[in-house]
Amino acid sequence: MQHTALFERACDAIEAVPINLESVFAELLLSTYGSKMALTFTLPQSFDFDPGDGLILKLRFHCVNSVDGRCRLRIMLGWYRFVCGNGLVVGTSRLNQRFVHNEYLEMPDLKRVLADGLKSAEKERASLTQWMGKRVEESRLDKWTDGPLGGEWGPLAAARVRLICRTGCDGRFARQGEKAPPHRKSMIRMASVPGAPPKAENAYHVAQAVAWVARSKKDIQDQLDGMVAIPKLMNALLE
Repeated sequence: MQHTALFERACDAIEAVPINLESVFAELLLSTYGSKMALTFTLPQSFDFDPGDGLILKLRFHCVNSVDGRCRLRIMLGWYRFVCGNGLVVGTSRLNQRFVHNEYLEMPDLKRVLADGLKSAEKERASLTQWMGKRVEESRLDKWTDGPLGGEWGPLAAARVRLICRTGCDGRFARQGEKAPPHRKSMIRMASVPGAPPKAENAYHVAQAVAWVARSKKDIQDQLDGMVAIPKLMNALLE
């Protein structure tokens, strides 16, 4: 599938919702030789949402594609939180369509995908607001760090998330090879995470920390994979 064809279908889907394309901000990222494309549409202000902390979430429509079939075609919606121009991202929309590349791949119906995604995002507002009011005890956070989070992303990512939740700062291992569970790893504090409180007071703050670590991945597809994992990881924390 050529990038231009996907771009045109995405624009058609946005207009069909209907949303005026002139009110949409688009970003296009291409790999060095143009084989991989990441296309992002930030939907207009009417879709903005404040979960309760005064910091607005923006809704964005993502399309990731490769012309050589080395990565899956991915179509998804996500909520994003921008603080002082930094990419502190919370992407929790349950819409996530992936299509396997082969010679039989047909162009997905982006109009249906986007329309369904907007319905899901609307329902999700209530869940995000509930996260703001859900306290997370330190013992629960530690158990989750060592269990579901560490199992999904590895000890370093898990330890970074916990450090952000406890201090508002990102970090790295102080001692490589230290024999300790992620929540007890010795960490060197680094820069403060934009928009993160000094201590996470609720599940929404924890989700922000998880999203920050997901956003730090270098590859755009890895970032999206991390975003997609957030609802499952949060469910494991709150069960």
